[in-house]
Amino acid sequence: MNIYTFYEPVNELNHRSNEKILEIWKKSWAYYGWNPIVLNLKDAKKHKFYDEYKKKCETYPTLNFQSYEILCYLRWLAMAELGGWHCDFDIMNYGFEPVDYENKIVTCTHYSLAASTTHLPKSGYEKILNLIYNYKITEKDINHELKKYHVSDMTILINLRNECNIDLFLDCEAFYSSSCYGYSHEHWTNTKLVHFASAFTNEEKLKKIIEFEKTSKFLT
Repeated sequence: MNIYTFYEPVNELNHRSNEKILEIWKKSWAYYGWNPIVLNLKDAKKHKFYDEYKKKCETYPTLNFQSYEILCYLRWLAMAELGGWHCDFDIMNYGFEPVDYENKIVTCTHYSLAASTTHLPKSGYEKILNLIYNYKITEKDINHELKKYHVSDMTILINLRNECNIDLFLDCEAFYSSSCYGYSHEHWTNTKLVHFASAFTNEEKLKKIIEFEKTSKFLT
């Protein structure tokens, strides 16, 4: 069974550590019976909605590099062409085996479809595209520390989680946390999926992943 992730180099970011993380991502998923596939910008451009959708996303305020933020929006175009399982490339697999939920919308996090491992049919990913495209900026999108507006595909899907109509949560098998160090979840080392999120720089994230991987079967 395929598991897709999306990666496209961003000029402003260091790619060497990301490419190493991608290698580990592939190994971790392949070890547990998946066929890991990395999508990129060429795959997103296959969708007929690409130009109009990208133009709209470029109007959204962000505190990150815009080139990075736009790619996060565009990954959903690539998945809408395919359907199936998707996750960020810094979500490592420690025992989550292939599961087919047919046409169900599934997420491995209690927050939303964002920043998780998800299963959607093509129509589910099309709905994500429509939710993002039609999103209206409100006061809840203000970063109060910096006093500036900021949205991303992740914040939009979190804000609209009640509209995503998620069929099934896999909290018992995996969970999402905002960082890979100092987790508030007591038993994170026993979960089947772990998200080494962007609270760290890429180099710090890679170091944490490798430290944890030293005890993982798929690296031996």
